[in-house]
Amino acid sequence: MEDMRALLTDLSRRSQRWGEQLGSALQTGMNQLTQAPQPIVLLSSRELEKMRRACRLAADLLKHLEPMVRPGVTTQELNDEAERWTRAHGARSAPLGYHGFPKSICTSVNHVVCHGIPSPKQILREGDIINIDVTPVLDGYHGDTSKTFFVGQPSERARRLVEVTEECLRRGIAAVKPGGRVGDIGAAIQEYAEAQGYSVVRDFVGHGVDGNSTLLPRSPTTANGEKGRNSAPAWCSPSSR
Repeated sequence: MEDMRALLTDLSRRSQRWGEQLGSALQTGMNQLTQAPQPIVLLSSRELEKMRRACRLAADLLKHLEPMVRPGVTTQELNDEAERWTRAHGARSAPLGYHGFPKSICTSVNHVVCHGIPSPKQILREGDIINIDVTPVLDGYHGDTSKTFFVGQPSERARRLVEVTEECLRRGIAAVKPGGRVGDIGAAIQEYAEAQGYSVVRDFVGHGVDGNSTLLPRSPTTANGEKGRNSAPAWCSPSSR
């Protein structure tokens, strides 16, 4: 009987402690929800020009890597060439070392959604699709973009997926305008994707970029009730296809 009383007393104390911890966590969450939203960083004309140079460099890097995308090439080889080329152009690779990320680019093959890690063991094969995500930093500004490539001849299923995804990108870009809402981008993407028989990834979102890489606003690929914040003429977001 004494052992039972001791057990019940211990459980009571633990329950009280867990309740206090849960209450504290809930209060913290409510405080975060009621705080004023963080400001979106708007860039000056000088900063926008630096951003354009960084973004051109990112686009040129993808063009440079494209001829290497063929059967038999490893994703590590793509990574090493990207790092060499980036350094040769006076920039650095933002992903390298970011929160411990071990490589200079992301290589997402077939069913990998994003942020795949290059490896000497991963060899590209005929019919694969690969998304290469690059983020060179030039003069303190991040050029962040990605592109999906066919390895050899893709299946009709893979080709269709990439074509629909690229059209989603175009429609998302068309929704970006002063006075519009960030959520309009996701709404345009989701509406077209689902009309074509596809779904959208809800676990990851887009983001703004500048000298700090991943800034607000967050840009979901789905519609939401209020459709997010107003977009402005001088904030930047990366594109992926």
